[in-house]
Order: sequence, then C-alpha cells, then structure tokens
Amino acid sequence: MSVTVTDTFKQFLVDEVYDDFYNTGKDSVDPTRSSYFIGIGRTQAWEFPDSDLSPPIVSPSLRDSKSFMEDLQSVQLCEDATRVAPRYNWSNGSIYSGWNDDYHSNLVFAAGQQYQHPFYVITTSNRVYVCIKSGIGSNGLRTNSTIRPTDITGDTFQTADGYQWRYLYTVGTNDTRKFLTSGYIPSNAILDSSEGGPVFDDLDPFQQEHLAIQKRAVPGEVIGVEIESPGSDFVDGQYELEFVAVPLILDGAIQTVTDARAWATVSGGKITDVTMKDPVAIDTYHFGKNYYDASVKFVTANSGIGYKLRPIVSYDRGLASDAARDLNSTALMFNVILDGTGNSNFVVENDFRQVGLIKNLEQIDSNGSGILSTSKFTSPRASLLDKIKYNVADVGVSLFTENITGDNILTGAITGATAILHTVEEDMFTYSQSSTTGYKNFQVGEPLEVSNGGGITSVVAIEYSTVSKETGEVYYIDSRRPFMRSVDQTEDIKIVIDF
Repeated sequence: MSVTVTDTFKQFLVDEVYDDFYNTGKDSVDPTRSSYFIGIGRTQAWEFPDSDLSPPIVSPSLRDSKSFMEDLQSVQLCEDATRVAPRYNWSNGSIYSGWNDDYHSNLVFAAGQQYQHPFYVITTSNRVYVCIKSGIGSNGLRTNSTIRPTDITGDTFQTADGYQWRYLYTVGTNDTRKFLTSGYIPSNAILDSSEGGPVFDDLDPFQQEHLAIQKRAVPGEVIGVEIESPGSDFVDGQYELEFVAVPLILDGAIQTVTDARAWATVSGGKITDVTMKDPVAIDTYHFGKNYYDASVKFVTANSGIGYKLRPIVSYDRGLASDAARDLNSTALMFNVILDGTGNSNFVVENDFRQVGLIKNLEQIDSNGSGILSTSKFTSPRASLLDKIKYNVADVGVSLFTENITGDNILTGAITGATAILHTVEEDMFTYSQSSTTGYKNFQVGEPLEVSNGGGITSVVAIEYSTVSKETGEVYYIDSRRPFMRSVDQTEDIKIVIDF
C-alpha cells in the first residue's frame, strides 16, 4: 500500500500556523493572543550513552517535551515568521529544469538525487526566477545555463543560452536580514488590503513590486509540454501542436479557455524539443488561459510513431500568484535575535544545548505558590530560572566562587533539596530543577552546599520565575553540541519547521 499527504494539505497546515501567528500573535495588548517563543536551555552535559560530541536524537514524545521544558533557561517572544523554500543559487554553467506539475515538496534537487536540476533560482541580486524551459541542444538534452536572468517585468523571456525564465519577486532588505539563509529563501505571497493585508502605501518597494507581479498571474496556463517518449520515424522539421482543454472552474464558474499553442522540433526522426514560444513572432508565448488539464496532438498528420507528450498545466490561480505554491513551499521559519543578556533574562558565561519553539506560556506568582497570575505570558523575554540570594559574607570564607562553574549542584542541608546551578551573580545563584534533581523547595536560612569544592553558604531569599514551565505547547526541539554565550554576544536563531 502506498499513501501520501499532498502538498495542498501541507500548505493548509502551514497557513493555519502562519495565520495564527500573525492574526493574533502581533497584538501585545490582547492577553488571549497566541504567542510564540523561541527558548534556549540545557546547561548540563549530555549523559551516557549520549555525549556533548554526540547529542541524543530527540523524539516527539511527551517525555522529551517535558525534559526540554525542565531544562529551559530563557525565552524570547518571536515577532517574525515566514514561509520558506529551499535555496538554489543561479550559477553559471549549471543546468536547470522547467517548472513541472510533477514536482513536489518532498523532492531534493541535487547531484545524486532522482531530480538533479532545480526549477527555480535566486540570483546575486536576491531576485527569484522560475525556469519555464531549459535550453535544449540538437540532441534533445538540456544545455548549461550561462546567462544570468535579469528581466523583472514578470513576462516570460528567453536568454541567449536558450533558457526561458519568469521573474517572481525580490527578497527585500528586511526579509534578507531576517529570513534569507544559505539553505532557505522566504516564499510568501503578498496580501493586498482587499485580502486583509496592509494598504499599498504601507508595503515596502519590494513588496509593492511583488504584489504587482502577483496580480499579473494568469490562471491555468499550459507552461510547457513534457516529452515522455520522443517517438520515431518522423520527418525532421518543426510541427505545431494543439490542445484539447478541460476548462478550469473558479469560484463555481466554468472559465472560458484561451487556446494555448506549442511547436515541436523533430531531429533525427524523433521529437527533441517542445516550446510554447512562437517561431514567427519570436517574443510571443502562447501559454493560453483557464486550463484545468489538457491533452495534446499534432495539428497536421505526421509519420511519427510511438511518441508520448504530456501538457504541463499550472495551478488554478496561476504561476506567480503565490510564491509558496510556485516553489512548493511547505515550511515555516521563525526568527529571533538574542542580544547579550537580554535585559538580564538570558544566561551568559555558560552554554546551552537545546533550542525550541513554544506556544502560549502562562505566568505564575513569584512567591513559589504556583498560582497562575494571568492567562498568558506576554512579555518580550524572560528567564525561566529561579534565584537564590546567598550570603555574600561567606565568599572567601566558606564559599569559594573560583571553584564554581555553571554546572555545580546546589544542596540544601535542611530540606535536602537539590538543583542545577546555571549562573553566579553578585549575590544570586540562578538554578533549575528537574525530575533528576527532584522538585523539593529550598528553605530560607538553611545552609546551602555547592558541589565540586564550591563550599557552603546560606539561603537569604528565594525568587521564583514568573513563567510556568508546566504550561505551553512545545512545537520544536533541537538538541545540539554545547554553545557558549557571553555578555557581548548576539545569536540570530532561525527555526524551520517543514510539514
């Protein structure tokens, strides 16, 4: 039995999360909003059989989600997200394939894969183009792309190397900084004001241009014709093809078809190329309009036998109408920038081993009662570590801070409570507890032992985090080798979730 989840359903799931993020997640006034946080944690080394050189494989289990939350150090509100697609740079001498309705999100275009040649590119100007048709040699094989596409009208155009391209959009300055990586490019559609998007004047110039290209999209074009079998016994020459249409239905109405036209080249008695480009009016393409599907045949009878041609028809709203569909995107990228201590909310001078995405944390009172104080936590950032104020008079007498690192164990002499030490401040220890250490509370006034020669001090006061680790929905966990942070350090964290 063979089953699949279609790209249509994957893109529906992406849209649901994306809409949840932006429709409610940007309103910091509304306490019922959805809030997405990126968090870092796990200061202690990985335990056998895993190690810092070989971190454990994370499972999607409830247990691993709980463990991630237990070890969480800090979170920051995620203010930006976008749909993304794998990145393929245009490179002189590479081969690219034309857009094909047979391609899907599970494909990887790379050497050694089933499909080696990507169908879209991003250039050094951050312009994204879809390849309509490869350059084809007289032998019927794809040729190398040697002319970088530059036209930005949105019309299909052909470069001197025989490749046909169509411009989609430019990754703007803001999106370049937030979302453009060596592995991904942003691939969002631009909503205009009639669709719930911003008014035109609020869009930046790149978005305005992108929106204009989208509005030019033609529904149901015949983008090309795939030669599934080249046949034999043809007389060499060029032959016109015609299409029998299955009309597109949009918004409950059958659409009127505008006829597409194509021309097949025969060389050596077999079909070597098919183009939608008019051989007489050489800058004119005949992709037609409002096709749902089609069959293709020769306009005039010919002597060829054994050939098989398949029309390649775009989706209903048309190529360039939605960048995510154009590029088969089924992934979302979330982005935050961690800057130094983040107003004392982020651990520095210590490492972390996990990064994750969490939705909808809740607040608790800082007295340790565990009582929820509000329905949602909405601050831009927070530490999820508790704090012990210790007796500074003990430093150098019974407490030896030079022996204290970020991973010492704290033990209360009266309560027997234990915890993992994260950082040492002027008069504070930050710490966390887990199922390994137990969850027994420390007691004000009790002696406090610090492991590995750290010495003994006493608990002066306890301050609990106002964020509940028992709340929130964990959507993503990445376990990795230790990453050290410092006060003057900035991390640009991007999380990609691929459906």
